[in-house]
Amino acid sequence: MPTASAMPDPDDTGRPGGAESAEDRTARLELEHEVRALLERQVRLLAEHNLTLRPAPEAALRVAPAAAALAEALAAEQPSLSELFDAFPLPAALYTPVRDARGEVVDLVRASFNPAAYEDSLRPDLTFDQAGLSVRQLTVAVPSLAATGVLDEWLEVVRTGRPAAERVVSWYLPHASGWLERRDDRIWAVPCAGMVLVVWQRANRPGMAREAQRLAKVGWGEWGLADNTLYLSPGLRDLLGFRKGDPAPSYERLLRRLSPSSARVLRDALERLLVHGEPVQGELTLLVEGSNRVLRFATEPMRPGPDAPVATLRMVAHDVSDLARGRRRLAAADAALQAERRRADAEAEIAERLRRAVLPASPAELASVGLDVAAAYRPSERWSGVGGDWFGTRLLPDGRAVMVVGDAQGHGLDAVALMAKLRNALAGLTFTGSRVEQLTGWLNELAYDDGMESTASAVIARYHPERRLLRWTCAGHPAPVLVREGRARLLEPFTGPPLGAVRAYAYPARETLLRRGDVVLLVSDGLVDRRDVDIDTQQARLLEAARLHAPDGPQATVTGVLDALLTPTAEDDATALAFAVL
Repeated sequence: MPTASAMPDPDDTGRPGGAESAEDRTARLELEHEVRALLERQVRLLAEHNLTLRPAPEAALRVAPAAAALAEALAAEQPSLSELFDAFPLPAALYTPVRDARGEVVDLVRASFNPAAYEDSLRPDLTFDQAGLSVRQLTVAVPSLAATGVLDEWLEVVRTGRPAAERVVSWYLPHASGWLERRDDRIWAVPCAGMVLVVWQRANRPGMAREAQRLAKVGWGEWGLADNTLYLSPGLRDLLGFRKGDPAPSYERLLRRLSPSSARVLRDALERLLVHGEPVQGELTLLVEGSNRVLRFATEPMRPGPDAPVATLRMVAHDVSDLARGRRRLAAADAALQAERRRADAEAEIAERLRRAVLPASPAELASVGLDVAAAYRPSERWSGVGGDWFGTRLLPDGRAVMVVGDAQGHGLDAVALMAKLRNALAGLTFTGSRVEQLTGWLNELAYDDGMESTASAVIARYHPERRLLRWTCAGHPAPVLVREGRARLLEPFTGPPLGAVRAYAYPARETLLRRGDVVLLVSDGLVDRRDVDIDTQQARLLEAARLHAPDGPQATVTGVLDALLTPTAEDDATALAFAVL
């Protein structure tokens, strides 16, 4: 990524086995050429502005040599001890050795602290008692520091006169109030005129920054364009798929790991950053260890002056692969849902057209045989008019009338097709003059031959006006309701199996003598057979609604019954047909 002159690695394609098509290679080489031109242009601009940038100095002060020089000056007492301590920028302390009866060095006590040490509140050999501050030996005052082994190293400095190696030490500093402060310090110890000079600096907990980047899947970097200095945080190196010890990635190597669309994103981002000086945010998809990794990045250009060219690029990146995979799964699920919705809408439209083609807009006029007839159909919200409910009325040449309400199993085109087949077959069979039990048997055979899933329920009735006689059959369907003199009851049927369930079944017929003013109500099973309501409770509601609305005529009866028994959450469609004897 950083250099326009870096040579690509011949086999580093970023693809398993180094496989790359000729088309992909041509496109990649064109992009590499465009990126190289952008970078070379920027280097020329920086040279014209005499901007030869140098790597930034290390953030941490190099205190080990300074500590040695301070110890040497203190030993020579030039200048005075107080002036030296006041001038030294980091916390420092002199410790005097404590010897046992044999003269062996066994502990250390404080000789002096500089002001920076007091500002840092690091006075581990001071404890508080009723008399005020008192000097204590380090092993007694701070046992956690002694337990790290650093105290033994300081004693060895006194014994040998050689400096101790720099160390990062984690320990706990006791405070006067009794609580312990966690400390992480970078510590140096050097000999000084028979004493030990200790210098320290606050340090990050070892590995904490790298672990934080790993856990959060983030990283950052800085690229100095003029002198080609590149810093990548450990987290960013991990995100880009470069292992520890790998050389800094060139832009050629990075381009080879990017998908073709992401390579173009990188090229366009560099143009906006270098030519237009605009910050850029975006996403890159690159191949890392055989799988795609998606990085969301934010990059800003840095100028050394208001009129100077962009000299440095700073970037932060975040691994959003899991989020990207979730987005893809969501998009795929949404596409499947939309396709299913379009299919369902198309099926619903076809089914509704078929329904309108085969179902009457209103019942046939039967006033000539002394009947006033009304019917109503309500689709469920869930299925929107693609159910198998059907009804029909027909005046026969012999002066009699046929009324039927049925329900083909299921929803959708299959249910509508079966409904249309049964209704049209019945419309033709009624002209044979056959009895209703024979008509029902023929419809049963038709449904049975249609397949195992082709079943339907139905009530088929024939009215004989000369005797006001109603003959009817019931195939797996709710019984008719008779409303007479302000009372409503279910007619007692001998209910046979649904149409298409049992081959060659002989359906018996029932006979009911009607009177002037009687109202007969036929309903589909979706009105009484509900999962959320007991069937006896729903039948009681049906009888009560029929009783209340029958005096107002058949149209008021079917409308009132549907309004009373249906809810917006009903899972099935419902049909009601009522006729009054005039």
